[in-house]
Amino acid sequence: MKKLNLVVAISAALTATASLPTIADDSVQFHGFAMAAGDFQSELDRPKNLALHTDITGPNQDPRGKMGDLGNTYWHDYFTALSLNKRFDGVEEGEWADFTFELLGYGDKSVEASQMYVQYGGLDFLPENARVWAGRKYAGERIRNLAYNIREINVDSGIGYNSDNLDVTIGYNQIDWADLNDNQMGLIQAVEGSRVVFDFAYRFGNAEVGANYMQEKDDPIFQQEREAYSAFAKYKFGSFLGLAGNSSAMIQGGKGLIAQYLSTARISGLSEEDDKSMRFSYYGMIHQFEGFTIEPSFVYEYTDRAEQRRATSVPNTQAGGTYEFGNAEEQGLFAALSVHQALTNNISMQYEAVYANKTNRDGVEGVDGSMYKLAMGPSLQLKSVPWAVPVTNISVAYVGGDEEITDLPVESEWRFGYRFEVFF
Repeated sequence: MKKLNLVVAISAALTATASLPTIADDSVQFHGFAMAAGDFQSELDRPKNLALHTDITGPNQDPRGKMGDLGNTYWHDYFTALSLNKRFDGVEEGEWADFTFELLGYGDKSVEASQMYVQYGGLDFLPENARVWAGRKYAGERIRNLAYNIREINVDSGIGYNSDNLDVTIGYNQIDWADLNDNQMGLIQAVEGSRVVFDFAYRFGNAEVGANYMQEKDDPIFQQEREAYSAFAKYKFGSFLGLAGNSSAMIQGGKGLIAQYLSTARISGLSEEDDKSMRFSYYGMIHQFEGFTIEPSFVYEYTDRAEQRRATSVPNTQAGGTYEFGNAEEQGLFAALSVHQALTNNISMQYEAVYANKTNRDGVEGVDGSMYKLAMGPSLQLKSVPWAVPVTNISVAYVGGDEEITDLPVESEWRFGYRFEVFF
């Protein structure tokens, strides 16, 4: 079972924390992340979230990108990660190794073993700050206010190298059997075969370039092993369009993948070898105005789908009915604006506006439309600054749009909910 949409979102937070509680001695550390939320309403015959895409083969068919978290995160998004890290010091000064083991818990009360890897650093043949590793390891990059992983370097088993300017991963991912059960055998056409993965990224100055290659080793349903590759280029700016802050622009392209799986370790049962796709993203943070932190983001995606498709109709396991897939050219335009306003030392206000427009959704000719979300609410923190945790917010949201895009049974609705988040 794999539920990785949030894993890469928190991996950096768990591994980058500098001062952590200790267990037994100062060579063992305990890291964690937790999030829970609720909306106090029925979820029958309705989607769990307003999603940019739906990960059809994932357990619970989780969103792959969504219309932000504020007013759009509920009990099924409950997520915990507990990570144990043991450090070993070498005989020579500066040499070290560490072992990481992580457990994940989900809103459906399931638990799974996640990351488990060992890494080595400070060795005489390695450059300064470089390390090598082996095991199961996840990393990536996420546009926060779209909850969208635009890069994922996830391998179930592999080896890798990380340094200040170069990352290399060579690994293997197991068969993703989707969420098969006796009542949903239609999901079988969306099974994703096991695959080898090669991924690298190189950084120089404010720029970064990288590429990814995958080859399936088996196709348990169609016996047609696929291959896919993608590449990206990214540049970091010291402002946001001239305003105080920072921003990043990334362009991605690939073959053998639909757009939502660019620069990941996924081909997906929905992709075909002749598919071509691209994505442009611009996102960042503005600190120009005292007391406010502003996060804008913009994403444009395009997929040119192959004529012949294997997965054309997959059951919707959450709201009933089916997801239909075609071969038409698909476009998506997503924009979000999040604002954090400090009111007192412990109280802040959160505001979020998100808009999405789709043309030929999932490759189905003529399924066009848009959706929107406007949300706001107060947050309780020990210090009213972004990222200060724990944080608990209460929100009210107005959401809606074209029903063939939102999958809601109504054109629009009000939502009331809460969300808390902590990491350590």
